Amino acid sequence: MRGIPFADLSGIQVLEGFCKKLKGENTEIYFSSVQPKVMEMFRRCNIVEEIGEENFFWSADLALEKIAGKQVS
Repeated sequence: MRGIPFADLSGIQVLEGFCKKLKGENTEIYFSSVQPKVMEMFRRCNIVEEIGEENFFWSADLALEKIAGKQVS
């Protein structure tokens, strides 16, 4: 999400609905490179709480390492 410098409430609501749908299908959700202002909105709208702080990463490489580790074990 490096290229997304801000998010408005309507965008957050769409994303939240999409995340709930995926979680309902037992699909894990990961975010990487979330800009500080977007992360702040995610926190205010409880998206971080819903998805889990542990599923947010500074880089895509770190997210992929976690995913690869889950597939191995």
